[in-house]
Amino acid sequence: MRTREAEDKAKKFTAAQLPSETLRWLEQNGIRVSLIRFPTAAFSDGVLVAKLLHRRFPLLLDLHAYPKRLNSQQKLDNWETLRSRPLKKIGLRLSNAAIGSLASRCGSSATLSKFLRKLEKKMDAFAEEYAEMERDASTQSAKDAKRFELGTKAQRKRFKDTKPEEHEERKLPAQKERPKTARASGRGERLKDGEGSALRWSKSFSCEEIDGMYASVIGKLRERQRLQLARNAELEAYCEVMDAEIMASRPKGRRFDSKRLPATA
Repeated sequence: MRTREAEDKAKKFTAAQLPSETLRWLEQNGIRVSLIRFPTAAFSDGVLVAKLLHRRFPLLLDLHAYPKRLNSQQKLDNWETLRSRPLKKIGLRLSNAAIGSLASRCGSSATLSKFLRKLEKKMDAFAEEYAEMERDASTQSAKDAKRFELGTKAQRKRFKDTKPEEHEERKLPAQKERPKTARASGRGERLKDGEGSALRWSKSFSCEEIDGMYASVIGKLRERQRLQLARNAELEAYCEVMDAEIMASRPKGRRFDSKRLPATA
């Protein structure tokens, strides 16, 4: 009975009953108030709060971590994540009772209004600290990009200055050497032990040679693709001809007549 009364009371609380300053603030932060019929139900899973925080502070949280929820326990999980991460970062503390009220469809309208006013104040106070955090992040990313660019330039210069014969000889992993058979040459005898040697790369390829090999492989792949497309076109043309012959051989104007069926014994 109490649950029924709480639901009726929550349905009576509409978005129009929120303070005008709160409604204006929600609209400025990308929340369309006209689409919110019952605020307590709309804010119960915490997704709208996550959207508010992400729109103002994108580096503070990831929206994928706050999916829409219908189950009460899953809604509480969303609010627990909000409390322990972004809300804690901006300095907004929530009690267990407040979270339980906010995560309920039949929660208290006064609790929701008080929470939204606190959230607005805390977000305004955190704006300066977030701007500094954003500057530090951009500076660090610029440093990382510069370090990567300098590293690649140094590696290219080092490789360009060295001569091909000075490159270190690269070897394949050591494997147990097995005597080769003469099956490939057509002879039915086994080769001598000294004729088979371990595989290794005794030559260092230059950039021009690597580019040439790459272009050769790409050319072969493109030729194979062209031949496949030609085969597909021929197959489609053959199927069209066969369909036309089948349609031409079908009798026209004949209807199904049960009298023409052979009589059963």
